[in-house]
Amino acid sequence: MAVLTIIGRKVIVSREGVASFNRGWPCSELSDARTYWFEFDSAGDLIDTDVPEHSDGGAAKAMAEDCRAYLLEGDIPTWTPGILAEAVAATRTPHGRGYANAYGGAGGNPYASGSPDALEWEIGRQDGIRRQRRDGPAPSEG
Repeated sequence: MAVLTIIGRKVIVSREGVASFNRGWPCSELSDARTYWFEFDSAGDLIDTDVPEHSDGGAAKAMAEDCRAYLLEGDIPTWTPGILAEAVAATRTPHGRGYANAYGGAGGNPYASGSPDALEWEIGRQDGIRRQRRDGPAPSEG
């Protein structure tokens, strides 16, 4: 099963997806031993879920928001394993050391060290690329 699956207006998060999400929410009550699903109406309001009441805290609300954005806008959550792996690979060399020349010569990415800042920078860059592919180029100013 994919990390995120859409069936109708329902988004299903696999066990792998829950485990990946929980790494960013250390106090999460969501169990990575199971999948969760969130169903939304046409306006994007959450109408149903299988999250048990005892697990319905901040982490479940954040996951529901990420699933809503994925369903309605195509935004892939940054906690999905493929996105994290892609970002780490883009900020590290095969030997685990950052490289200063990653993004265009000596003045390239100032965060190309593999640090958390580098990861955040790369995820943001990839998110911008995905949005441009989805929405087309931004209108030119002039």
